[in-house]
Amino acid sequence: LSTIYRLEIIATGKVETGSYAMSLTKMTPSARMAVQSARPPEKYTSPRIIRLKRDVQEGKPGVLEEFWAEATRGGGPIIEPIEGDDQNVFATFLWKEIYETHNVRLVCCNADDYMTRIAGSNVWYKTLSIRKASRIGYLISPNDRPEDRLLWDEYRYFTAQPDPLNPRRYPDNIDPTGDYVESVLELAGAPDEKWFRDIPPRRGNVAGITVDSVLVKSKLAVQVYTPPGYEPGKSAYPLIVFLDGEGYLKGHFRAPTILDNLIGAGKLRPSIALFVEGNRKIDTTFADAISNEIVPWVRANFPVSRDARDVVIGGWSGGGVGAAVVALGHADIFGNVFSQSGAFRGHPRGSSEPNSISQTYLEAPLLPIRFYIDAGLYDNIPDLPIAELALDESNTQGNRHFRDVLKAKGYDVLYRETGGAHSPLHWRATLPEALMALLPPK
Repeated sequence: LSTIYRLEIIATGKVETGSYAMSLTKMTPSARMAVQSARPPEKYTSPRIIRLKRDVQEGKPGVLEEFWAEATRGGGPIIEPIEGDDQNVFATFLWKEIYETHNVRLVCCNADDYMTRIAGSNVWYKTLSIRKASRIGYLISPNDRPEDRLLWDEYRYFTAQPDPLNPRRYPDNIDPTGDYVESVLELAGAPDEKWFRDIPPRRGNVAGITVDSVLVKSKLAVQVYTPPGYEPGKSAYPLIVFLDGEGYLKGHFRAPTILDNLIGAGKLRPSIALFVEGNRKIDTTFADAISNEIVPWVRANFPVSRDARDVVIGGWSGGGVGAAVVALGHADIFGNVFSQSGAFRGHPRGSSEPNSISQTYLEAPLLPIRFYIDAGLYDNIPDLPIAELALDESNTQGNRHFRDVLKAKGYDVLYRETGGAHSPLHWRATLPEALMALLPPK
């Protein structure tokens, strides 16, 4: 079989002009992987793997063929109950060795750890304890070396690839020639994706506009969504402002489809939505531009409610923090905030302390703002030296910190944690719940 390889060359540091010569050296796996074998500890033990080890040691005929046939039918990691634990399950990830392999690294669930090979077999495995109802992306990296990983992207492992046993992929609309795709571990009870996947019976409309901003000294690109059956003469449509607008419009989210389906099912009031692109800086200038320039423009051109209880602003990651900043300074306009894996553990501009936004809310007077906060149990961990992690927070911890401050102040907070990571794979399924919670039908 012919194989197509893609060579990617990235310049780092100062690049001089002129001619360059590139050469390739063929190296066997044994030479390439010298002293790179791993002997990882095993924290969890899979009952199925224990049985397979016993069968291999006893030399039972056909056990490997039977095991791989079973794993192929299962379509991915082996899922097993944990005795005495009603919240988690064992998930055993597998790799079938078909060429010389010295280690296999699992990139998943903040574990990012090596697999173990069953002696005398072609079976590599790693067992993790995973929260029930999780939906998480993962990769498998055979013959992995630290020097083969790009420091600017935790998932760009040169040998990383989707799980050959698992047909479920993310992104699911990926071009086969695209540069990134991962496998999906999906457990029973994971957040419902129907609002993202279903074809709406009726569709709204999305049109692009630009608003000249005096405050940020540039044109701000905004996409305006009007719901199915939109009537320009009707008054008081609720308004939803999405920060990170382009991300919410793309195929990974398909927010207009989610809005169409929720409205069509009577789960969400017909609403006008703004997808604001570009600046997600956590500063008052951008907050003022949204509140004092974009929203007034929309109200002058669309029948939008002036009641802050009918107006929502939200975003994911840095956009979730940005939404909290906008609402804090303009609670007369925004009475609702949704945040999806908000980067609250971060350091806003001008601050050297983590989670400074929590301190800001703690010191500010109580305002009439309702919050929907969504975080993943496998959200990202800050890329810090181990000695500094004790002084910082993971993203999940940062969201819990912000939640606790809001509740202590007396805010109306709906907080959700599910088995997801810092990814649209998680957010696109939880976004509908945020919208339904903040703008339920009257």
